[in-house]
Amino acid sequence: MQWFHRLSPASKIVVLFASLNVALVLLFTLTVAPFSNPGARLPLLDPLQASVRVGLAVLVVLAVLRVVDLVRPSWRSVGVSASVLTVATALLTFHYTPILALAYLPLVLRVRWTLPKTILACALGLTVLLPVSFRARGMDWWGIGRRDVLDVLTLTLAVGALGAYLLLTFELALREARARQEITASHREVSRLRDLAVDRASRDERARMARELHDTLGHHLTAQWFDLQLLKEDPRLGEALDRALQRNADAIADLRRAVHALRESSADENVTRALSRLVAVWAPAANVELALDDVSDALDEEGRVTVYRAAQEALTNALKHAPSERVTLTLKRDGNAVRFEARNARGAPPSREGQGVRGLRERANSLGGDAGLAYHDGQVRLWMILPTPSNKTS
Repeated sequence: MQWFHRLSPASKIVVLFASLNVALVLLFTLTVAPFSNPGARLPLLDPLQASVRVGLAVLVVLAVLRVVDLVRPSWRSVGVSASVLTVATALLTFHYTPILALAYLPLVLRVRWTLPKTILACALGLTVLLPVSFRARGMDWWGIGRRDVLDVLTLTLAVGALGAYLLLTFELALREARARQEITASHREVSRLRDLAVDRASRDERARMARELHDTLGHHLTAQWFDLQLLKEDPRLGEALDRALQRNADAIADLRRAVHALRESSADENVTRALSRLVAVWAPAANVELALDDVSDALDEEGRVTVYRAAQEALTNALKHAPSERVTLTLKRDGNAVRFEARNARGAPPSREGQGVRGLRERANSLGGDAGLAYHDGQVRLWMILPTPSNKTS
């Protein structure tokens, strides 16, 4: 049922209502004798006829699904889907009345048209289909009996009233679904802007701290190093100065790593280089293997930051839970999306999803993607999928 979950809330309402109404039409055509031959055997009692009608009903539902699932419809795609829907509807209501199609066709029209246009189309359709319904019973407009007219008009009014009720109910459900969809999109946009603002504020503060460390402590340590070099000329202080110089060199190296960590930002550079630099900092403590494609042109600033944070989360988890195991980071373009994956061996599956992974999923969802943590065959897999900016959906 993944295809159903992929639909928008409004499209789900259309599919559910249309499927239910098609089922009602199918039930009618199976349990009522054909209008053109009232004494004929019920289609429900004929396995071949029943199977054909069930197949036609399924085809109608699939055509409806195709129409509502077209995100950017072209004339060709809409024309093909509409043709299949029309032919399947005509065959399903054959020997009965095409007015039955008004039970579900207005719902499909409402997806693409406004409510007034849909009502007008239904009224015109009813005007055209009414004489066709007379012909379906072998009658002509001229010389027909009063009872025949009453039968057809009664059926027409019944189907029309039912169609109006269903359309009204559907309209209320559709508007509610679209309102929920707009609210969800608004929440995602607010969350995206909030995360972006927090991330930018964090980067600005880290950059400020890095400048302060470099301009103060860094200069003091460098000056101390030169002073210690001068003292080495005294042979009596040789060993002590060697140790002091080594500690000074270690302190400078630690300071450089801290400044780099504070300044790191995948948003301001090529994401592949940013990940390589990140791994270089972690290299002494982790066994990391990289398989990175250059996908910077496929990601915007938020996407690059999100991938970078995913790599940080993966390395942190690997060092925490399986420090001696190899970590494999993969970044590649997959069609209209970018896929990131981190794998490492682990003896036991994680007991629950941590805050870090949940935060990554929220970040990915705000960009129209997804993320998660999986465990299979002794390996933990942190994955993330982000759409390219031109393919993001709200």
